[in-house]
Amino acid sequence: MPEVDILMAAYNGEKYIAEQIESILAQTFQDFRLLIRDDGSTDNTPAIIEKYAAKYPGKIEVVHDDVDCHSAVKNFFQLLTYARADYVMFSDQDDVWLPYKVQISLDYMKEAERKNPGEPVLVFTGLHVVDAKLKSMDRFMALGLMRARYTTVELLLANCVSGCTEMANRKLYEALGSYSPQIMIHDYWMALYAYACGVICNVPMALILYRQHSNNLIGAGKPINGGGEVLSA
Repeated sequence: MPEVDILMAAYNGEKYIAEQIESILAQTFQDFRLLIRDDGSTDNTPAIIEKYAAKYPGKIEVVHDDVDCHSAVKNFFQLLTYARADYVMFSDQDDVWLPYKVQISLDYMKEAERKNPGEPVLVFTGLHVVDAKLKSMDRFMALGLMRARYTTVELLLANCVSGCTEMANRKLYEALGSYSPQIMIHDYWMALYAYACGVICNVPMALILYRQHSNNLIGAGKPINGGGEVLSA
């Protein structure tokens, strides 16, 4: 069993998903499995991911089931039911991961586990905001990255953890439970649980190109429930 499961929720992502898959395949750390679940795309996304799965058997697996999620959050929770590795990471379908993203996240994770044995641990990084063509928008989104501690009030007021930068250990991801409509954002739910019951560890560097385009569900500067800037899917 690979050490890391990377979970990618897909829906109508034909324009960018191949580039994201390629960036994951190019990671310096290779002991991973990429699980992709399409949620009823009407474009060429299913054909693209099936082609990659056929080319990289055992490395890339496409999840097929009869669950209609109709949301990225529920899709990610459904993917979590297939996770088997010691660590999981969430992947959007339209970003680009820098080659050392998995390795650095894992290094920080293992150090946090060494200092906090048996605890649920969440590791997250910063990200570079880019446009649809990966041109820098001169923004480094890193809310909370330099904080040594978090408070309940801070986390309740604004999410400072972006799902596409997260790594969770088994102790954390297996404790999250099943999907509920009250869970608006999967990464925020995980951050709140990690704060309440475990450890949050931040990596003070950007390890992902966070692509902004017209079809982003949530992105740089898009608020949730009237809140401030949200770092999320």
